[in-house]
Amino acid sequence: MKRIALLALVCIALGSCDKYKDYQRGFIMDSGDITTNGCGYLLKLNGGGFVKPAYLNSAFQHDNMKVKVKLVLSGKKDTCDMGMAIYDEAIIEDIVRDND
Repeated sequence: MKRIALLALVCIALGSCDKYKDYQRGFIMDSGDITTNGCGYLLKLNGGGFVKPAYLNSAFQHDNMKVKVKLVLSGKKDTCDMGMAIYDEAIIEDIVRDND
């Protein structure tokens, strides 16, 4: 009986872990075609600010898509050619759709 209770407790504890605790929430923003005056796809993070992904998988290239993203800043800046805005470039380690 004690083993069953212990097993149930372990299952509950493992199931309650947030596997996305190191992820930031945000959404994808299509700022326009990079061949004209746009900057392509940006990530608007809920913590504030925009970052420019170094690469964004085509499955996530949808305007206003809510995502959870694990990223690191590359240390580079992107001015989007002649634009006024300067964005930090981000390397996406993992990205998932945010269905919450």
